[in-house]
Amino acid sequence: MSVELFRANRGLLHKFARRYARIDTAVGIDDLMQAGYMGLVEAERTFDASKGKSWAGWAAFYIRRRCGRPWGSIRRGSALTFTLYRWTRR
Repeated sequence: MSVELFRANRGLLHKFARRYARIDTAVGIDDLMQAGYMGLVEAERTFDASKGKSWAGWAAFYIRRRCGRPWGSIRRGSALTFTLYRWTRR
């Protein structure tokens, strides 16, 4: 089940991994892919279609949440850097 889940959502994982890798090169894209995959598994576990949410939006939330976690542990200013990056991209 997890292999099919990964293959079906590989593009979504790559999208967020590339986005976070551009912001800070201290975290490798492979590490971000792994964190995103963990978020994808968590999204699958908590997803309920009867609540009217789309799978892509639900999965994106958990992938972003997991990919954002390595920031604080790698470098102290990373969370601030990411916040400023998101603020300027609006």
